[in-house]
Amino acid sequence: MPASTPTFGARRPSGTHLLGLVAVALATIELLSLCSGATAFGMPAHPSPAGVVSTSRVNQGSEGADQIAAAQRSLTSGSAPVPSAAGACRVDLEPVPMRSCPSSLAPAPLLSNSPVTKPSWSPFVNPVPSNREGSGFVYDARDKYVLLFGGFTGLAYLNDTWKYAGGAWYLLHPTKSPGTRAFAGIAFDAADNYVVLYGGATGNASSAHAIGDSWSYAGGVWKVLAPTMSPGPLAGPMMTYDAKDGRVVLFGGGNSTYVPKNATWEFLAGQWTKLTPHPAPSIRDIGEMSYDANDGTVVLFGGYTGNSSKPLLTDTWNFTGGKWTKLSVATSPPGVIYAGFAYSPLDAKLVLFGGADSALTLASISQTWTFSAGAWTKIGPPGHPSSRNDAGMADGTRTSGIVLFGGDTSSFAELNDTWTFQTLVWTHALPRTPVSRLIPALTWDGADGYVLLFGGTSPATSNVLGDTWKFSGSVWTPLHPATSPSPRTAATMAYDASDGYVVLFGGANSSGQLGDTWTYAAGVWSPVLTSGGPAKRAAATMTYDYADGYVVLFGGANATSELSDTWSFSAGVWSTEATGGAAHPSARQLSVMAYDSADGYTVLFSGSLQTGGLYPDTWTYLAGTWTNVSLGLAPTPPGLVAATMTDDTFDGYLLLFGGDTSLGPTNATWSFTNGTWTHLQPALNPGADYYTGSAYDPNLNGVVLFGGISGTRTWLY
Repeated sequence: MPASTPTFGARRPSGTHLLGLVAVALATIELLSLCSGATAFGMPAHPSPAGVVSTSRVNQGSEGADQIAAAQRSLTSGSAPVPSAAGACRVDLEPVPMRSCPSSLAPAPLLSNSPVTKPSWSPFVNPVPSNREGSGFVYDARDKYVLLFGGFTGLAYLNDTWKYAGGAWYLLHPTKSPGTRAFAGIAFDAADNYVVLYGGATGNASSAHAIGDSWSYAGGVWKVLAPTMSPGPLAGPMMTYDAKDGRVVLFGGGNSTYVPKNATWEFLAGQWTKLTPHPAPSIRDIGEMSYDANDGTVVLFGGYTGNSSKPLLTDTWNFTGGKWTKLSVATSPPGVIYAGFAYSPLDAKLVLFGGADSALTLASISQTWTFSAGAWTKIGPPGHPSSRNDAGMADGTRTSGIVLFGGDTSSFAELNDTWTFQTLVWTHALPRTPVSRLIPALTWDGADGYVLLFGGTSPATSNVLGDTWKFSGSVWTPLHPATSPSPRTAATMAYDASDGYVVLFGGANSSGQLGDTWTYAAGVWSPVLTSGGPAKRAAATMTYDYADGYVVLFGGANATSELSDTWSFSAGVWSTEATGGAAHPSARQLSVMAYDSADGYTVLFSGSLQTGGLYPDTWTYLAGTWTNVSLGLAPTPPGLVAATMTDDTFDGYLLLFGGDTSLGPTNATWSFTNGTWTHLQPALNPGADYYTGSAYDPNLNGVVLFGGISGTRTWLY
């Protein structure tokens, strides 16, 4: 074979492979201020998240004066996280485990002497298949997602399995998989209700060979098939499902010595059958073939003859009823190989994109053509994928567009971007993530098995938010419940393990503080109609108290002052926890509280006092009793506001991160266990941050952190 022939895996000339702080101005909302000179509970001199009562540094003496100046600086400067590579345990996602996966999702209390590990913060990167070309790519109508298998990186063949659904990629882990390969035939066999994968090329970058095995895929399971006869080793065959005749059709491909063939085969019920239609298209491989559901016929276009000195083919054929018919078309795309070809039900057209227009140079193009009613039409959408060949391209559905992934550029660089095509428009499909926000409500939803996020303040628009998101398997997904709490910020939220739902209370919007209660379960928000509950407030703190079996709420701020009351919520009813003359934390807002499963009690730390000070006290709560355990604690975190604290049951301690201190925002990470604070020194952290939300995710064995002044990045500890 001539060196210039576009072979599989070695088809290239040798040697060519190669936020800082955002001020939030909400003029109609009372804001928190840590600035000197602001009168108690009056309009602050510097804007902060909505609905949180302002505080003053007045009457604090010299220490207070120092805090005033430092805190004022903290609100006008900040450092953003430094990007770095992710490395975290992901369930059914990236194969880079940092920890073992949990056997139970229940936050079972740990022994008080549980060993403290030395993990670090890791920024989440939305999982996406690595750069590649020639992957098996098809819409799996049984499992309702686009399936990707294998491909070629330019250096190696792959055999990983991915699904694309809901705008997100998920790495799957089937117990058995086909061997590494690229340039295989793949189609969804609707008659047998599974995906069929056939053949392809495998080996390495310098030496590849064609293979001829048959596999099925359904419900996450690959199975090797054993047909009595088969097309033999083939790389680059053209393959699709013929819905009219109810069977998979395979045509052409390069054999074991990469000589293109022109045999026609059908696949049904696990068996291959060779057909002998006459006439038939000439020998070819790496052409394009797909089923045109609008016209009810298989369409084949172009391909490579095996002779690089000859032009690429530009003929168009259809196949139906076991017969090939060459079509006479007024115009057609240029001869291309390695193009993407798929059907768009939303457009009722076949769509051809990209490919290489020369077997000698393999120069890629970015043209988009449609085919309908026997006619080709070139279209020029304003935005489209870059020039590429051998991208994966899967049929759309009646509600979603064609999906295109990856491919190879003219400079032989593999790609891994994702695009969709519908209504004659290409759209770059970027990973979805919630917009930046301050003080979101964030908690683990034990009933539904994911981290739940609601609301917050958008620093970009200065609006309070009312969106609901779930974080599952390192992927953010927007939820669209029919009914939701009104938009708000600084609400408090916790999972009620006794009653099996998430509880949300209060917060603030442009009209002031709120005092409503909502529950969330199975994707549904429901208002709780109860009397005698906590008064309206924002920036309170709330957690589920496993020892006492109820949700406990403390403090916060109303329109004029900070609060020091304690409430429990159980079976849909609020009850005040009267402390009488007993000791309890002083009135405060923006404190942190979490249940310490290692030690069996709830812990509250710091917050902002009515006088404006930051109080570095530590309290425990058990059986309705508050206990100040600050005396003798050394070291201890500095007083701070707007930090986040979570029960890290995997590592066996409460995890405290960030916050705004008297010296400005901090990036410090602390643990609390056995009644002791420990200043941790993780190798990597999100940077100085506050107004974040966090929740422990048992699926990932780590604490998920999102929001704050640093933007939209998600971190795992």
